[in-house]
This record gives sequence, structure tokens and C-alpha cells, in this order.
Amino acid sequence: MSKVVAFIAHLNAGPEDLSTIPDYRLRQTSWRNESIEITRAAFDTSAFASHFHDGLAIGLVRRGANVFRAAGKQSEVGAGEICIVNPGEVHDGGRSGKPWAYDNVLVPLPVVTSIAEELGIAPELDRHHVNQPKCVDAAQTFFRLAHDDPQNAEMVEEAGLHLIATLLRQHTSAARRSAAPEPLLAIRTYEALRDHTASRLTLSELEDALGASRFQIIRAVHARYGLTPHQLQLQLRVQRAREQILAGIQIADAAIAYGFADQAHLTREMKRRWGIPPGRMRRSSDQM
Repeated sequence: MSKVVAFIAHLNAGPEDLSTIPDYRLRQTSWRNESIEITRAAFDTSAFASHFHDGLAIGLVRRGANVFRAAGKQSEVGAGEICIVNPGEVHDGGRSGKPWAYDNVLVPLPVVTSIAEELGIAPELDRHHVNQPKCVDAAQTFFRLAHDDPQNAEMVEEAGLHLIATLLRQHTSAARRSAAPEPLLAIRTYEALRDHTASRLTLSELEDALGASRFQIIRAVHARYGLTPHQLQLQLRVQRAREQILAGIQIADAAIAYGFADQAHLTREMKRRWGIPPGRMRRSSDQM
């Protein structure tokens, strides 16, 4: 019996026992020339620290419940339901203190935006918890293909794009809108920090680069991301280091390249955000 089949059989079994479920699997593929991450994971009682992703996170809970906080609200998403976190939205996870398992796909913002533009709606969802049958069915179909038939990349991509479109149609009612000045400042700050992950920009340097006061920058970044500029910069450095580690660079080299004190420091920061240490993450990764 394959690990995938064994995993699914276990999820459909009776009493809850997550001890035999593979802890982590990461598949990487590409849609519309953008990198896509598809994960299957089981967690113990540990929780995730607050963090965010550049892309839309769509998770189908397989076992237990994902209790998390995003946009100032706590959500509890049970087995057979979907948890949603919009691009750039600060959130945590695993707050229930009990074991749980899920499948998750991280879709870059350009992919989400292109689909939303075709539909004429905003590229974000209006909720964090989705249990509508049409959406759940689309998610189950996608993750089944992604894990059971990963060699058929075209079919997996079609199912993934259909899932995103279904969620947007059902749970986005707002038309596309222009960003206000303060959100634009937050985005410009994000872009400046993203372009300097190998170094550190001070508030003084951000003031000079953006033509705004540090108070305006701090207020704008916190309003959009729920983080201070320093915390946002750390998140981006951890995220870039993770990308390089998955691409094959040594963990110690990634730590040096992105300004961490040492390998242990980077490992702690990655585990706080993804629940998985970088070595395990890389060993569990494969390409589709």
C-alpha cells in the first residue's frame, strides 16, 4: 500500500490517532508560470506563530479542527471544511491544542488576480471558513488528484484553477477596487523590504525611500498586515530563506545570506511559522 493510500485510509478510519500519519509532504508545481505549493500535513498540539503568505492559502481539514485567528477574528474549521487565508493576511494556526491534519495549497497572488479579473471581482475572499458543498467538492477533487495522480500535472492545474474560481464566485461579492493612499504606502513598504531581504532597511532608510514619515509607514503597514515594519521584514527574510532552502541551498548558507545569527536561529523562525523545521521540509519536498 502506498503512503498516500495508507494516509487516506487512516483518515477514514475510526478513533482519532494521528501518530501514524506522515507529518509532512510538500509538492511543488507551476501554474501560469507561477510556483505553487501543495502540502499534506499532520500536526500535534503545537500552534503556529503569527505569519502571512504572499499567496492565497486554501486548506481542506482532514482530521480534527484548525482553530486560527485572522483579521482579528477566530475561526474553527472542522474536518471536511475549508480554511481560507487571503494573500498578505496575518494569521496563526493550531490554536485548539489538539492534533489535526489538512491538505493545503498556496496560490501566488498573480494567479488569483488573473482569475478574479476574468470574473470581474476582487481577488480576495470574504470569509475564513467555507463549508459550502460545491466548494468542498472542488477542494476534495483537487487534493485527491494532486496527491493520487501528481504525474497528470495538467489535470491537477485544471482542478486547482476551478477550485479558486469556485471559491471566488461563491464568496467574493465586491467589485475590483483601487487601493487607498495608506494601503498603497503599505504595499510600497512591502515591496521595498522584499527587494532588500539580504540586508536590513531601517525606518530612516524607508522614510527616505518612500517619502513618508516613519509614523505613516508604521501605521500603514500595521493596518494592512497587522505587523510592524520590523516584523514584516523578518517574515520576508524567513520566507526568502525558505525558498532558497527548498531550491537546494544549505540551511547554514541561507541563514548567513538573509541575516540570521546562525542556522539554529533560522530553523526556529521557520518552525514557528510553518510548524516544520527546514531540514524536514526539504526532505519531504518533491516536484510535480
